[in-house]
Amino acid sequence: MKTKRPFVVEFSGLPKSEKDVVLKEIAKWCRNNGRRVLTIPELVEKPVPEDVKNRGSITVLWSAMAALQKLLELKYVKNADCILIANGYYHNLFLTEVATADNVEHYDKTTGFIKNLHQMYGLKPDLYYVVDEPEKPSDIPEKLQSQFEDFYNSVEPRYVLDASGLTAKQMAKYIFISLTTYL
Repeated sequence: MKTKRPFVVEFSGLPKSEKDVVLKEIAKWCRNNGRRVLTIPELVEKPVPEDVKNRGSITVLWSAMAALQKLLELKYVKNADCILIANGYYHNLFLTEVATADNVEHYDKTTGFIKNLHQMYGLKPDLYYVVDEPEKPSDIPEKLQSQFEDFYNSVEPRYVLDASGLTAKQMAKYIFISLTTYL
């Protein structure tokens, strides 16, 4: 008997946009309302070997592939109604595009690989939120911020959550209310 995959929600955003905090709050709301939820926070500790660290695009690709491994495991999750992911399929597609932008052959191969994985295993989320921090962190290059905005504006459907003046708890409540339609 084939089991249904849990409902998957991805959250993307620049660093310091409080994705993980929002994830934890939504998970709490879900659990308090009888939903079984699994959270996959952003990989802060990147599982990158020492000899790969600080090698630019190779480091980024390594981290993206580690996150994609987590996404592949979702197919086998049976004890959750909903899975909340910080930086899943779309975010890692963005990272590989940025990391390989200067090399057309690598770009085609890596983005093609990720898209093929989706075709085989259904990695795309059911809902996709971009958590937009109104004050962009000054330690992130403007070019990267611009690439981020261009990429995410090309993804449909998506929901952009403008965090202006909202606490993580308020954002979580807003998202949870919209999720109740699907769960």
